[in-house]
Amino acid sequence: MNTNHLKESYQKAHFDWLSLRYPLDATARNRHLEAQALSQLSAGEALRVLDLGAGAGANIGYYRRLLPSATQWWLVERDAALLKQLPRFIEGMGEEGGNIIPKAIHPLRGNFLDPDCPVYSHSFDLVLANAVFDLLSADQFQRLLQLFRQAWGKHSPLFLFTLNLDQGLRFNPTDKETEYWCRRYEEHMHRLQHFGRAMAAHCGQWMERLFLENGFKVESGSSAWEISPQQTEVLLAKLEFFEKAMTELVGTDARQRNSFQQWLAQKRHQARQQEFSLLVPHRDVLARM
Repeated sequence: MNTNHLKESYQKAHFDWLSLRYPLDATARNRHLEAQALSQLSAGEALRVLDLGAGAGANIGYYRRLLPSATQWWLVERDAALLKQLPRFIEGMGEEGGNIIPKAIHPLRGNFLDPDCPVYSHSFDLVLANAVFDLLSADQFQRLLQLFRQAWGKHSPLFLFTLNLDQGLRFNPTDKETEYWCRRYEEHMHRLQHFGRAMAAHCGQWMERLFLENGFKVESGSSAWEISPQQTEVLLAKLEFFEKAMTELVGTDARQRNSFQQWLAQKRHQARQQEFSLLVPHRDVLARM
């Protein structure tokens, strides 16, 4: 297998953004799929859980209340600085950092897209990933499923992949100019890059399709963010993502740049005045070989 393109699509996340989005994720997670997953795991037993692209530990912070206390966790993350933030992240969600049992958590700085990643030599009951795959191309995800089959084909874990983008942003209220910049933003996220085109807003649909094409049993459901006008800090953070992406897209086109900056300034003002809400559609996927 040619792994060159497997190893190259990677953007660092920021601790402040991961903390800010945590309550949104916790509210949006699909409860039906969550219940389905929990019902298929051995109650009361010491489970082995793998978290792909673990960040600062959002999944362990969320699921450690729902899984047996003796659960063993393997956290794979490329950014060592984020892994070091794990105690701070848990404490920030109302847990005491000292409650984390070091022997039960195995942080690993590594790339789960690499066939040589050490986790593929272990077996697991549950494999988690939260808001990870939209930056991958469909080809990369296809090759990732092949890695899963090679590693665990005879003893399949349960895969619960949550908060995968599933359509574009929706402002309410909206207008033609806002819809135009939303389309441009989605085009930029889906642009051709060195590894192909990121699945971006098509991520949830692509993942479900690829799971099915590779012989997995799949169930999926909506997990949309509904960001209210009162969540000003989150709205401003999303607009900042917009700015970074569109600055690159419009480049040196002065007319386009000025037009976008005017729209952005208006939206920031509206966010501070609590004048719009934002819907970010996501899809959760539960699968097994």
